[in-house]
Amino acid sequence: MRRKKKSTSLALAFFTVAIMEFSVCNIQGFQATQLPAQSSLLIPPPPSAPYWTYKTNNYLRAVAVSNDGNTIVAGSYDSKIYVFGRQDNTTIWTYKTGGVLTGVAVSANGSTIVAGGADNKIYVFGRQDNTTIWTYKTGSTLFDVAVSANGSTIVAGGADNKIYVFGRQDNTTIWTYKTGSWVRGVAVSDDGGTIAVGGEDFYVRVFSRQSNTTIWTYKTAHRVYSVAVSANGSTIAAGGYDRYVRVFSRQSNTTIWTYKTGDIVTAVAVSGDGTTIAAGGLDGYLRVFGSTSNTTLVENYTGGSIYRAVAVSSDGSTIACGSTGANPKAFLYSKSLGLLWNYTVGGNIGTPGLYDVVGISGDGSLVAYGNDDNKVYVFQYDMIPPVLGSPSVSPPSPVGGQSVNISVSVTDNVGVSTVTLYYNFAGSASWNLTTMTLSGTVYKAIIGPYHAGANISFYINATDTFGNYACSPSNAPSSYYTISIGSAEQGLPIMLIVLVVGVVAFAVIAVVVLLVMRKRR
Repeated sequence: MRRKKKSTSLALAFFTVAIMEFSVCNIQGFQATQLPAQSSLLIPPPPSAPYWTYKTNNYLRAVAVSNDGNTIVAGSYDSKIYVFGRQDNTTIWTYKTGGVLTGVAVSANGSTIVAGGADNKIYVFGRQDNTTIWTYKTGSTLFDVAVSANGSTIVAGGADNKIYVFGRQDNTTIWTYKTGSWVRGVAVSDDGGTIAVGGEDFYVRVFSRQSNTTIWTYKTAHRVYSVAVSANGSTIAAGGYDRYVRVFSRQSNTTIWTYKTGDIVTAVAVSGDGTTIAAGGLDGYLRVFGSTSNTTLVENYTGGSIYRAVAVSSDGSTIACGSTGANPKAFLYSKSLGLLWNYTVGGNIGTPGLYDVVGISGDGSLVAYGNDDNKVYVFQYDMIPPVLGSPSVSPPSPVGGQSVNISVSVTDNVGVSTVTLYYNFAGSASWNLTTMTLSGTVYKAIIGPYHAGANISFYINATDTFGNYACSPSNAPSSYYTISIGSAEQGLPIMLIVLVVGVVAFAVIAVVVLLVMRKRR
């Protein structure tokens, strides 16, 4: 009987301790729910003006945009290379070459810039200044240049019928290859491991970086004007005088598909992920395809204008192109939505035989067009909403009389415009709002203080400079975060409370044990 009483007493003691511990753990503080889904404008209005323009001394022959969108390079008939940042038309530097510029390229982060032209030279620069890293004299005019994403592989070709491959460090050729006629188009994968070349000898050729032995060749019915390669080198596209768009894999010269257009194909582009192929030409159509089928996803006729230049964002969602003719325009398309906008420019975008005058950033938010009205046109366009981190509350378990600091990280590919905190007493039909301010790397707002026992609801909305927005939680205000305001006693540090509870529990157990032992005596 005594043992039973002792067991009962101990169980009661431990049950008392458990209740006390549970009461500590059940103090209500910040309750988080799901992270935000992103939301964007369906079809934003067309731009009323370019983000910026720059007037050169002659018409533009080549334009390129780095994958991160922070470097724009232009080559002009005035024999100058122009390098810009994203934000405005102030040149980072210019460089005067010995002849008309016909090709420019820039690495993914803008750190390597390549140019070539009618003075028969290849020029390689860093982004910082116009001091050449190296130059190389070829046998004739260069028509096209390309550089890998990390800048480690540089490819060029031109009227001396040669393909040139270099590393970034110096002008020692890794290899050269003699073709049967002018080299019109060159392209290289991100890692430099796949090189595609098209030319006036009717061939598409594919090489690795290591050797000038072709992986494969394909003979078309006429001149090949343009080639493109996906970032991983797995998808290759070509177009030319025989009016065909052709798509290949790296492994074989067996076409995945072909498409017959109504006239010469002047430009092809492949998205970084290889899922989207775009083509423009003299029949006045822009056509956008998937990688596995020649079924057009977008097919747009300009009504007389000619699409001479195209560029595709890394994920294939956005396609930029420019036209020539009586009413030349800059166009921007969405693969899923079709035409987003067009903007009438002062001259032709693309000239006969030279088509690389459109560039686009990897996320599609910045597009640059070169023009024979001597201008570079730069547009910012964005359908990507901000990204919100998980909000935090300080102190994590506020009590009556304390202010509450709410913070959240917000990033955007172009720029955050406003971050707004919406809050109220739980169950209220209306919301108060306050603009959160940037402090270091996070946005913050202070609310309160509130009385003990209050339940505060809140959610956060972030908008970028193009009106795209995201909320946290994603379906706010239908769902929201909750802060429960505790009493001052509850506001004691948790570790202190646990310590106190532990001491009390130990004392209770000790007393119970002593009582039991005394009874036994």
